[in-house]
Amino acid sequence: MSETPKFGGAANDKTPSGSSSAKPRVEIVTVNLTVNSEPRTMTIEPRTTLLDALRENLALTGTKKACDRGECGACTVHIDGRRVLSCMTLAAMQEGKRITTIEGLEQKGTSIHFSLRSSSTTDSNAVSALRARSCPGSP
Repeated sequence: MSETPKFGGAANDKTPSGSSSAKPRVEIVTVNLTVNSEPRTMTIEPRTTLLDALRENLALTGTKKACDRGECGACTVHIDGRRVLSCMTLAAMQEGKRITTIEGLEQKGTSIHFSLRSSSTTDSNAVSALRARSCPGSP
């Protein structure tokens, strides 16, 4: 007759799947970057997207979270002058980069004439339009 395995208790801290029941230690990284012409430092988890870091750590909510799959463009920002989908970009990989959000365009006095300013699609169109206007020959 075999003995039924017992889980829990002081003698056995393994879950039924065999993994440790202790909470895993969360790794934290420090990222230094320039956001809208201001030097910023964030302490984040390595898996944090740039979109989440901008919205949650820096309170820059103009960059919208819509599809969260890189399909709609609502999360578009500029990284070193290039258009990027921030929901598909890891913030930890942006060390030393220059990031411009829709708030940064407004701070620079860029004229943004859209009737639906609060629309996430309008924000991404504004960021994309600035790229097209500032780089001759871009589509």
